[in-house]
Amino acid sequence: MNMKETLDKIEKSKQIPLMNAIIKEFANHGYQKASTNQMVKDAGISKGLLFHYFGNKKNMFEVAFVYVIRIVMDGLQESNYLEISDIFEFILHSMHTKVKVMKKHPDSYSFLLRVYNDNDPFVKDIIVKYKNEMVDEAWSSLIERADTYKFKDPNDIPLLLELITYASYGYIETNQKLLQDDIDAVIKNFEAYFIMLRKRFYKDEYL
Repeated sequence: MNMKETLDKIEKSKQIPLMNAIIKEFANHGYQKASTNQMVKDAGISKGLLFHYFGNKKNMFEVAFVYVIRIVMDGLQESNYLEISDIFEFILHSMHTKVKVMKKHPDSYSFLLRVYNDNDPFVKDIIVKYKNEMVDEAWSSLIERADTYKFKDPNDIPLLLELITYASYGYIETNQKLLQDDIDAVIKNFEAYFIMLRKRFYKDEYL
């Protein structure tokens, strides 16, 4: 479902309160157990109007997912992350920026944690649908401007990015409690991991 087209249907004054209510409810209860009754209560609108905007619960969830990702991407763009050409600096800068954004939007952060821990087939499909699109776009952009001269072998760049991608999603799946309790500790763990990867992939003079 197209997020922009959906939001365009909603009065400007109602957009943020409504999206906040939807995100909060999905964050608290997951896709299956989220209550549309609670959403409309929190947003101060009728249930009929909610379904007029979104059609059904699946569309609500998909729009909420894209909306939260857009919040993160807007934060990254404001940080001028695309000007960074060192791969490790780019990824760490992106991670620190995402943490700042999520601390500013705690319900969005809780929503993403809930999403990645949700086993509902529809939720998994939404993650795959947008993850592949966003990850491929981000990595392609990074490869185009990466400091390839720092690598022992520039042909290893796709392998490095693949390792980081799998490590990141694996870490999310196995460290849910730490992600909830101490996101700064998670960043420190990744910084240590990247030191090891730099030694493996970079020439000595760029360590």
